Formats: sequence, C-alpha cells, structure tokens
Amino acid sequence: MTPTRHFIRLGRLSVHYLAWGQLGRPPLILLHGGAAHAHWWDHIAPVLSHRYRVLAPDLRGHGDTDWAGPGAYEIDDYVADLHGLITALDPDRPVLLGHSLGGFIALAYTLTRTPRPRALIVVEQPFHAPGAGATRPELPGRRRVAEAVSPAADRQPPPARAVPGDCQAQRPSRAGRAAQAEERPGGTA
Repeated sequence: MTPTRHFIRLGRLSVHYLAWGQLGRPPLILLHGGAAHAHWWDHIAPVLSHRYRVLAPDLRGHGDTDWAGPGAYEIDDYVADLHGLITALDPDRPVLLGHSLGGFIALAYTLTRTPRPRALIVVEQPFHAPGAGATRPELPGRRRVAEAVSPAADRQPPPARAVPGDCQAQRPSRAGRAAQAEERPGGTA
C-alpha cells in the first residue's frame, strides 16, 4: 500500500506527513528517530493500517518538513509540532509510537499535553526513570576506556552538509560526556 502525502502548515513550518489506512479507524502516529524520515515506516505502516489510520510526520528539519531556525530543535519544539499536528488533524486520542528521538517526543507529549494518547509505545529510547531499578553494572576499567575513547570522539569527521549549523553545535563534547557520566549512578561513562 502506497501512503498518501500531505503537508500542513504549523506556524512558520510546512510539515510533511504520510498517511495509510482509512479515515475513521483509530489513529496511530509514528514518530521516527533522529536523522530519519517518515518513510522509515514504509514497511510496517501498511500492516498497521489494517487496524489503524496511520500518520507518520517528518519531524522538523527531517525529510520533507521545513528546517526551523537556530535554537528551534529542542524537545519542546518537537512536542509543540506534534501537538499542532494532533490539534489540526483532530484524531481522537491517538496511539503514539516513537522510536529513539521520536520516543523522547512521544513521552514528553504524554507527560505535558492533552489529550493524553490512547496508548504510548516507546522503542529504543534510553531513559532512566528515577527509582525504577534501572542500573548500570559497574565494570572494571569502564572509566579508563571512556577516557581513552573521548579524544577520538572529539575528532569526529565534520557533520554532514545537510545538518543545520545550530544542530552541529549540539554534538556532545568531551566535557559534556564527562558531566553526563558524573550524573549517572556510579559516576561512570
């Protein structure tokens, strides 16, 4: 089944999304991960469309959706886009399925916006819920390995030309990785 292509204006952004399935079925919104696009779902969406009206937007700065300006790639910006899409298309309490970055967006939407989704599915999204028992085993030498790898990570090749300048600055630095390591249980990277 070939999806239908749509564009919707959300503020200053023209947001592209794909749709599969019949109107009137329960809505399912698929949110792709970083450096991906709506067609990432092309193989699974037709199967899901037998039961759902499947919608897959290109996130801002991805696929055929417009680039946003500098400083406009925070989770809150993506959540506002998702809220705008849901409000404009008026699906009845959609199911949200997010992969990686899309999982962060779906989770943040669920925690901060209404209507709450009918269901939330998060795939490959690494978050730790406080007190949820998520632990990271202490392995001998982990900090030594992280410190050895960090200088090489700082010498990454230049970002792809397709990445907007303000996103290039978001790559974690060695200092940023060290700060993240100190925040983790056990303080290891």
